[in-house]
Amino acid sequence: MKDYESDVYGEEWKRAPEKYNTDRFYYMVSSKGRIKKMPAESIVECKNEQLLVRLNGHVTRLPYIVMETFVGKRPAGQYVLHRDGNRLNNSLDNLYYSRPRNTGMAKLTEKKVFEARQAYDNGKLTTGELARKYNVSYPTMYDALKRRTWRE
Repeated sequence: MKDYESDVYGEEWKRAPEKYNTDRFYYMVSSKGRIKKMPAESIVECKNEQLLVRLNGHVTRLPYIVMETFVGKRPAGQYVLHRDGNRLNNSLDNLYYSRPRNTGMAKLTEKKVFEARQAYDNGKLTTGELARKYNVSYPTMYDALKRRTWRE
């Protein structure tokens, strides 16, 4: 068993944190954003656009696993962000931890959320249109409209 190996030029492999592994198999995580199930050496594929993977019963996003494996546990109150804004690029050199002020939630204000809710409730704009108008992701706007965030 190798805890660290190299497959492709510049690609480094490290064993995933223990919570993802069992006695029968374990996972290796690549600095290029790939995951192998060992000892079979089969690549684990993300089956959706959210880049969710299931490892030993734990469902988490691929960039979080890459960061946890190579950098360490995520600091409280921080998220994994992509330097180039491309969430499909999960190479270690493209990922970093950051505070919420650098995410879409910081772009919304109480006034903007109030205006967005009025437009949505009156049927003037859809969730997608509001997300584009306020330059936030669809999930961020959806959560604000459904009061999962920005509760009164």
